[in-house]
Amino acid sequence: WHIDGGSHDFSQRQLVALWYLNDVAGPGGETEFLFQDVKITPQKGKLVLFPPFWTHEHRGVTLQKGVKYIATTWVVFA
Repeated sequence: WHIDGGSHDFSQRQLVALWYLNDVAGPGGETEFLFQDVKITPQKGKLVLFPPFWTHEHRGVTLQKGVKYIATTWVVFA
């Protein structure tokens, strides 16, 4: 489990953008949010936006077969 902000180095991150670049046959590969009790299934082209803070602690569920490609960036307010 991790967050994408919070430390001094990443304190100006305000939003996470996570794009799934391919479909995943599974099982596994979802992005799971701890406090929301939600799992997002990877689908090519799907964009997930969420805050980088402790409120959205998340992880990638271990993919049992195949590969998962993602692109991630952050909206930063300086």
